[in-house]
Amino acid sequence: MYGYELDRVPEVIEAMHKPVKAKVDPKTRKIEKIEIQEEPGISGVSFFAPKTIDQLIAEQGIRPIADLAVLSGALPDDDLDDLVAEIYRSRER
Repeated sequence: MYGYELDRVPEVIEAMHKPVKAKVDPKTRKIEKIEIQEEPGISGVSFFAPKTIDQLIAEQGIRPIADLAVLSGALPDDDLDDLVAEIYRSRER
């Protein structure tokens, strides 16, 4: 079980629900150091803010598909049937 000393309580409370980098003593498994990490481009407000499809497309750099062949399956139908059958057989065990 990981833990921390009582003098670290304010530091741990401040770091809750934030991305952190923690150094843990391997022997005692207690927190030695906590660094709050700021991830660029992601904040609680902007992450959960509603966005339009156009905004999402712009942010993610999505482009139209020029060649529809890239959407074709990589497995022939017979191989796909065998794969699905094997998945079902493994679930029955």
